[in-house]
Amino acid sequence: MTFHRVPRWRTALGTTLALAGIALWLTTPELLVAAMVPVAYVAYSAATSAVPVDDVLTVERTVDRERPFPGERVSVTLTLTNTGSTPLPDVRVVDGVPEDLPVADDSPRASTAIRAGGSATVEYAVTARRGDHEFGSVRVRTRSMSASSCYTTDLTASGIDELTSTIPVDEWPLGERTIRLTGQVPTDSGGDGLEFHTTRSYQPGDPIGRINWRRYAKEGELTTIDYRENEASKTVVLVDARSGNHVARAADEPTATELSVYAAARALGGLLSTRQHVGLAAIGIDDPTTGIDPAWVPPGTGAETRSRALSVLDRIAAAAAPGSDVTSRANAGDDCRRLEASIDSNAQLLVVSPVLDRYPQRLVERFRARGHDVTVFAPNVTDGETPGQTIAALERTGAIRELRETGATVVDWDVAVPIELALNRAFDPALATA
Repeated sequence: MTFHRVPRWRTALGTTLALAGIALWLTTPELLVAAMVPVAYVAYSAATSAVPVDDVLTVERTVDRERPFPGERVSVTLTLTNTGSTPLPDVRVVDGVPEDLPVADDSPRASTAIRAGGSATVEYAVTARRGDHEFGSVRVRTRSMSASSCYTTDLTASGIDELTSTIPVDEWPLGERTIRLTGQVPTDSGGDGLEFHTTRSYQPGDPIGRINWRRYAKEGELTTIDYRENEASKTVVLVDARSGNHVARAADEPTATELSVYAAARALGGLLSTRQHVGLAAIGIDDPTTGIDPAWVPPGTGAETRSRALSVLDRIAAAAAPGSDVTSRANAGDDCRRLEASIDSNAQLLVVSPVLDRYPQRLVERFRARGHDVTVFAPNVTDGETPGQTIAALERTGAIRELRETGATVVDWDVAVPIELALNRAFDPALATA
């Protein structure tokens, strides 16, 4: 804590002495009276001093996500309360934001006045990065009413003092964090359903409700109506986890891999919340549970599927973290061929990739050739101002154009757009092209 007096009234004191001296020299009472005006300012400055606030100002820090996913935006609120009996006319505050967390919106700095018994808030947002991030103390500076003195101190905020960003195996983003996605898809086989498929000869045991009674009345022949069967859709979320994607727009921003993990987690959460069959594959990294390379979690709806998928996503995020002992490969090798043998022919694919090279195009072409519906969700980390980012952005634009030419739906995600909007576009082609 420090106390500092600002010498802003020295000029007034000098003016007073000069006018008083001239008044005495010239024996002019008017100048002597005029000399008293600056004296009033000097006296006011001396009478008003900044007071220590360590015992009267409390600070509380809250966040809207205590355990965010890597790449998720977290809102932070500082609440400053003046518990004293006198107002604080000039309070300046700077929150101790963790060095590794970029400020995504607003500012952790603020200037305000707080009446006695009143409160003020400072709101800003950070982008989560994998790991544990500790907030520092809150720097507070108060000034006197005359701004002639200031008091600076560091206060410890109550509430949240650490932000942990990880992918917990025992949790899943539910409630408002889920995305409502597709439900069922029609098949080419006949059976129970709503849409007419074929008619066939009656077989003992066929439901009475599916007998074609009109044909029986007309021709005396028992036939059974088959309808096009619907089955729960199977979706495989395929994450491009190659090491070449561990890049970011700036050193203090999340990497493309972290953003991809966040998007994949939100998509998986939305699919599983509606009891759909969903699987996960990851190009460039092995499965932490089975050791299979590439990582592969077969479609399912239960807790085991959820747990294994989260473990894979956590491993991908770990590989992108600086100093991690988990590594991913730069070359995908035979990953695509191995996944082709594992993924059902009727499964939909959601490919999550920043599209920083032409590999996603080759990947999509192979799966489109096998008849899969493919959607590409592409976080954009190339929209910077450096020459390198400009070139990368041009190359990426060309790659996305070629992806769309394959017939795949491509959602180019500007991270400033809420992910709920972007993911809903990914599962609604009409929105994706809007």
